[in-house]
Amino acid sequence: KGQNEAVSIEHKLIMTSTQKSGWALKSHRGKSFCKRQEKRFFVVEGNFVSYYKNGNKSNRTGKFDMRTIVSLSCPESGEHVGCHVLIKLQSKTIAVKFEDDQEGWMACFCSAVALECIKTPSLEQYHSADLHASFRGKPGSNISATSSLGTTATPRPAEPQPPEPVSTSYRDEPSPTPAPSPAPAPEPEPEPAPPPKFEPPPTASPAVVRTWVEAAKKALPAAAVAASGLLLVSRIGGGGAPPAA
Repeated sequence: KGQNEAVSIEHKLIMTSTQKSGWALKSHRGKSFCKRQEKRFFVVEGNFVSYYKNGNKSNRTGKFDMRTIVSLSCPESGEHVGCHVLIKLQSKTIAVKFEDDQEGWMACFCSAVALECIKTPSLEQYHSADLHASFRGKPGSNISATSSLGTTATPRPAEPQPPEPVSTSYRDEPSPTPAPSPAPAPEPEPEPAPPPKFEPPPTASPAVVRTWVEAAKKALPAAAVAASGLLLVSRIGGGGAPPAA
């Protein structure tokens, strides 16, 4: 019989998901489960649990976030004896007894919390590490996590995403090389200055001519002196040959 129960529990763990719904009895506003119970339709959506007065989910009376569960236990005595699981939240305590599929519901609640949150050893067999990872990786619905008493449970903040890497491709691109400036055109060489002209005065006496000839010998080539002598003779009207150089 014990082996069959273990197989049954393992089957329930495989078949249970983070989405579940069904009828259950719960304690009324945190009071003793033995004194007063309410029949509610429970709906599990990811990490959030909601409960309603009817099965069509038109009249919700409360909800809570399973990530705010402090502990799960199954009391064998006291004011909550007879319930399947005692759920202690940060804000209140709820005792629940499921009407059908008890093992499936226990696997759902016990796998939604960390193993150290389960305070009754007999409930540890319902904890599934794979299902627990599914609960922790599933964000759940967008409803706010409030209980039937109106208290608000703070949901776990989303983990920050790493910033996108900044492209640095511009650093790998070579800088454009500026075009070389054209070399300036060479300046033309200056033309050589013409040799100085050594012309005799328009009119000169023979003494002046001799003085001029001596000076021309020193300053001009022989051909230039001869040409200048002819010019001098023509100017003074001598008509003869120029003096010998």
